[in-house]
Amino acid sequence: MKRRRLLLILLASVASITLAFFIWPREREPEYNGVPLSKWLERAGRGRTEGFAEAIKLIGTNALPGLVRAVDYRPSRWRYWLFFKYSRLVPKSSNTRFAKWLLDENRIFRAEGAVAAFGILGRDALPSLGDLQRIATRRSSPSSPASPYALSVILTLTYSNPGDFDEGRSR
Repeated sequence: MKRRRLLLILLASVASITLAFFIWPREREPEYNGVPLSKWLERAGRGRTEGFAEAIKLIGTNALPGLVRAVDYRPSRWRYWLFFKYSRLVPKSSNTRFAKWLLDENRIFRAEGAVAAFGILGRDALPSLGDLQRIATRRSSPSSPASPYALSVILTLTYSNPGDFDEGRSR
């Protein structure tokens, strides 16, 4: 009887924690025309820039936390290792769903789009420069490189003029 009650309490606790995890409100990301910032960044990273500059300009500095998170992407070494092993075994494997998952393609596109977004924001993005410098200098291990995306954004923000960017590309 005691054992049964303990098991029920344990199951109820696990169920309530799981339910709270799924119901707990998450931080909402800024949107433009009903499309969240992360989707705009993915589109821009894939080369589809129609409306991207307008969306970033209108979202403005509200996009900075999301852009910093996107730029903080560093590919994991085990995924690249597994991708190269997989590509040797399966010819023409780079377009499979598994290969795209291994390369974490959407996060790469978001990071590339975030670099372009920082370029569009120009000097308005300077408040995030400290976070970007922290990301660029942080290493998880001696062999782990700094985030190349953060480094490129720092260079963009440091050496750009406000009117130098059009549609996320420098002239």
